[in-house]
Amino acid sequence: MKDYFYDINENYSIIKQIKLSVVISFSLLILDILDIPSKIITKYDFPVFFLMLVAIVILIGLTVIENGLLDMFKIHSINRIDAIICAKLFSILIYTPLICLMDELYLYKFIILGVSLILILIIGAIRNYKYNIAKKQSKEYRSNIIDLKDLYEGNIGVLEGKPILLDEKDVDYDLLNRGKTINYLYDAIISTNPDGKFVISLEGEWGSGKTTIIKNVKRMILQDNKDVVVIDEFDPWIYGDENTLLLNMFNLILQKSGFKYSNLFTDKIAEDLSELVLGTNKSSLIKSIFFENSAVNMKSKINNYLKLSGKKFVFFVDNIDRAEKENVILLFKLVGSILDFERITYVLSFDDKRVREIFKRDFSIDYEYLKKIVNLQIRVPEIDKSVLSNLYATSLKKLLAMYGESKENLSDYNSFIKFISNKRLDVRDFKRFINSAVNLSFKTRHFLYKKDLLIMEYIKMFKFPLYKAIHDNKEYFISHDQIYDHQVYKVTYNREKFNSEGRAFFLDLFENSDNENYREILGETFPYVNKYNNSQDLVYTGNIISKDPDYIIISKLRRISSAKYFDLYFTETNNAYTEIGNMVENLINEINKQQPLINKEILLEEMLGSVHYSYHKEIFERVQLYVDDFEQENIYDFVKLLFNNVEIIDDSREFMALSARSRVAVIIHTLLNKISNYEILFNK
Repeated sequence: MKDYFYDINENYSIIKQIKLSVVISFSLLILDILDIPSKIITKYDFPVFFLMLVAIVILIGLTVIENGLLDMFKIHSINRIDAIICAKLFSILIYTPLICLMDELYLYKFIILGVSLILILIIGAIRNYKYNIAKKQSKEYRSNIIDLKDLYEGNIGVLEGKPILLDEKDVDYDLLNRGKTINYLYDAIISTNPDGKFVISLEGEWGSGKTTIIKNVKRMILQDNKDVVVIDEFDPWIYGDENTLLLNMFNLILQKSGFKYSNLFTDKIAEDLSELVLGTNKSSLIKSIFFENSAVNMKSKINNYLKLSGKKFVFFVDNIDRAEKENVILLFKLVGSILDFERITYVLSFDDKRVREIFKRDFSIDYEYLKKIVNLQIRVPEIDKSVLSNLYATSLKKLLAMYGESKENLSDYNSFIKFISNKRLDVRDFKRFINSAVNLSFKTRHFLYKKDLLIMEYIKMFKFPLYKAIHDNKEYFISHDQIYDHQVYKVTYNREKFNSEGRAFFLDLFENSDNENYREILGETFPYVNKYNNSQDLVYTGNIISKDPDYIIISKLRRISSAKYFDLYFTETNNAYTEIGNMVENLINEINKQQPLINKEILLEEMLGSVHYSYHKEIFERVQLYVDDFEQENIYDFVKLLFNNVEIIDDSREFMALSARSRVAVIIHTLLNKISNYEILFNK
């Protein structure tokens, strides 16, 4: 119950409820002493009094319904119902001793008060019980939205079935080795003892870590400097007009300074400032008589107070470049002249390129104007590429490991991590990439090659025109299984022409400097791009047809360069080829398990019966890719299964292609060559 009342106080203030209870109690006491109810009954007779009572009850009931008070009982968190319970309880506890002192506690009043108290206590107990249950459930709740630092340090557990998402919030730790900049800004603030104002600018591009630097500096100030007052509740982004921004900035300084003032005076000062800065004219004749020069006088008083307070004041203004352009100019104007109080250090954080553009394009103001305002300029340095690479590599690999990627495969992502580090992807965009692309690639049942999918999702997020160019010109990116896409197969039939047009396409594509930055990573994803990068023909034009060493791995991994899977990387769907691939992989795994042969035979029969016979060819083409994956002791079992079921395997022939049954014969021959005559005789 103690926690219940404590939390009510946090939301609705127990003191306010007691004040309300005092008003209610004394009002009831006055009505009781003056005997108002009896006088009404005497004057209007009981039926009229009863009708008035009914009307009051109806009005109270309608008010309860209108304000949704009944629905608030269903809400387990602290709400207005709990405040009402508090007020009613205190009213009874105050009113009862009062009427006792006045010798007005009759039996019927005692019964009414007793019943009311019991009801209030029961309702309060129920609310307290439900509230405690809700708090317990809340503590047991595990969020899957974590901090980048926790991921980097591995301080998270696996949440079964849930994606791991990174939180986008301001933090007070440093993962980007910004210690020198943080210490420099901190020392500049602490070591500066201004008579008037002192202005420090923290300048850097969006996503360069300005907010993180400020958070760290504020934490250090609050830990070690009791004589420094930090003002950091001001965010220019949330103010839609100049007047609101001005008033809130001024009020924050007054509140944090500790200067005691009345709302009447501050309202007048605010109007004076608004008239002075913005040209508004809201002052009335009466106010001008009583509050002449109030802004100037109040500013003088505040300055005297600040001087004698023995403290320094630091006003942090972040996200200036995100504010409305009119507010950006106003902020610099206020800091430069209007709000130049004593002993205040302003720290202004902004993207200087954005501010420079606003000055020049929208207001034709020379950017050199800032030199008159800023006393100390701190430029956020470039992030060390090795630090960024380490952060991304460690975080990404730990996340992939949690998603089930094997340690052996994690090294495959080194080139991609190097790529995003070279692109200097900022931390905020890295978090968005994790939350969208990585989770799509590893938590969606797409059965595609995750690295290819990750690269394509990255391109879709940060270079969509290139992503669309790849999709719309697939003939220059599909290098395998082209026969499964008639449009692509038709284009590549004339090899000399295709090579010429392909070189021209890539030349034009990579003339764009932004696309050029993706050239190396695309070369790892698409064999044609790799050949272009190495000044080779896209397709072989000679008469000798050699075996493609990349085909097996591209087909097994379902890579994007295969016509069977290319479209799936864009549509985020599955097709018959992915389904068959899953069935074959499951078959191989079951064959390699030590179990009765009959179980394996049932599995093979079920697989063949679950698809149309026309897909038998695709099934055994994939099985042939896995002939090296069979455990030695299980090869004979599989050969025997193929012999026993060969009659139900489709034998339809296609032009220049083996039938499914002929493919099985090739598989049997290959597997038999892998086992000795002794093993064959022994298994007989």
